[in-house]
Amino acid sequence: MNHFTRPPNVVLAEVPGSTAQEIISDWRAEALYRYPLDKFAMVFVHGVTRNGVWTASTDHYGEIPVETLLLLLRLRHDFWGRRIVLICCNRGGHELGLPRVSYAKNVVWVIPDSFTGGDNSRDWRHGEEIVGNIYEFRENP
Repeated sequence: MNHFTRPPNVVLAEVPGSTAQEIISDWRAEALYRYPLDKFAMVFVHGVTRNGVWTASTDHYGEIPVETLLLLLRLRHDFWGRRIVLICCNRGGHELGLPRVSYAKNVVWVIPDSFTGGDNSRDWRHGEEIVGNIYEFRENP
């Protein structure tokens, strides 16, 4: 697992083979702007739906339900008082029942990404809406 710590906020990246620093910087800047008074933990992970369950594909835990992953991370890293900002594709539009979590309800667009063209613009040929910024995220209080 790659850890990038930026006190007072924490970033955990479980994006195998990615250029995580490039992906993290823009999302972190948006989170700092949106949650200026909150301590938060950002979690970057690939997400898919497997047998109707929103599942994260991680290096450390393998494939695991997203809710289970977030609970494990809260326990392991003592994130109980922090908002978790989850950067994870959610093509199935699944709902999370956990408090203090911000997440997308669709595919998440990042740079670099398979959804970007050579100029890093959104590639709409996939015919679906893509969440491209933190203000499109669902907020659990």
